[in-house]
Amino acid sequence: MERVIPYFSRPLIARSLSLVAPTWTDANGNWGVIDETRMGPYADWLARHKAVPHARDWRSSYTNDLLATAPAGAE
Repeated sequence: MERVIPYFSRPLIARSLSLVAPTWTDANGNWGVIDETRMGPYADWLARHKAVPHARDWRSSYTNDLLATAPAGAE
């Protein structure tokens, strides 16, 4: 891991992943689903910290519709 991310220690990466990884799936364990209850506050945070110019268009910046098109057994 140090070859890929040499500027962060292994314990820091491990701790970060343990905190962040649960946000990568929904309540049913589906990966990649955008949760609107988290997306809005996250967009506001990004705008407050000037990572994006504003948070007003976040609802049109993603779709979960494409997730349903994955072929059966593609997990």
